[in-house]
Amino acid sequence: MGVGRYYVGCVHGCLYCYNYLFHWRRFGWRYRDWIRARPRCRTQSEVVKLVRRGFENFSPEERYRLYVSLCFDPYQPLEERYRYTRVVLETVLRETRWTIVLLTKAPRRALELDQDLYTRYRDRIWFGITLTHYRDDLCREVEPSAEPPTVRVEALKRAKELGLRTWVIVEPWIPYHLPTLVRGTVRRYLTTPVELLEKLPVRPDLLVLGKLNHVEDILKLLGIHSETKVRKLVEELTRHYRTYLPWTLKRLRELNYVLGENLFLTEELAELANVRVTYHNLFRN
Repeated sequence: MGVGRYYVGCVHGCLYCYNYLFHWRRFGWRYRDWIRARPRCRTQSEVVKLVRRGFENFSPEERYRLYVSLCFDPYQPLEERYRYTRVVLETVLRETRWTIVLLTKAPRRALELDQDLYTRYRDRIWFGITLTHYRDDLCREVEPSAEPPTVRVEALKRAKELGLRTWVIVEPWIPYHLPTLVRGTVRRYLTTPVELLEKLPVRPDLLVLGKLNHVEDILKLLGIHSETKVRKLVEELTRHYRTYLPWTLKRLRELNYVLGENLFLTEELAELANVRVTYHNLFRN
């Protein structure tokens, strides 16, 4: 399950953000408004009430998993001032037996702010980062205000040293350079999921792969409005995933990442590859 929205928007400004695309389609949000993130709750007490409302239909004694967060980055700069994520973590860890599954593109800030909490409850926390590229320059083009990949990787290494269970999600797996897609000349990225994993200085306990979704909306936001061109690019991306996913899974098996054990695919990517998805062991306690 996910935690309620105590922040609205996200300063990272990722071009592929499904949550922003939802707000753009449904409510007409502009990109510049989305990246001016702000708190939704006025006080920390309101955040506690928000979290406790989530307890109402779930027993605090059961081993549920709480994702922090799937709607925004819990450690964007707002957290330094408001500390709402800290309140969520403290409330859940103190009042339930649930496992916290963290996901952030600002893991260095996360460790600076809450390392004491992570080490105190290390057996109930999964520390996760998103990686789409290994190169900082490529990352800035699609995740302009997130911590660079090299910083995220160092934070992941630090989390492992602290004894935390770690996970990495490569979502979206972006095979092409988005600016060249807009110009109609396709240039491949140099980093594939396998190469990215091979470059990591530490081995995450769990790996998740996901495809680039909402491609039509992303291309429209980047200035492509031709339906023929959009369809052609969507077909090209689909063909890429279907072609390279079997090879990727084979190479990951050679690195001892086994599908259904410590390697998982998002439903969208699994559907393209005709792979049956099981989440039985995902973030097991």
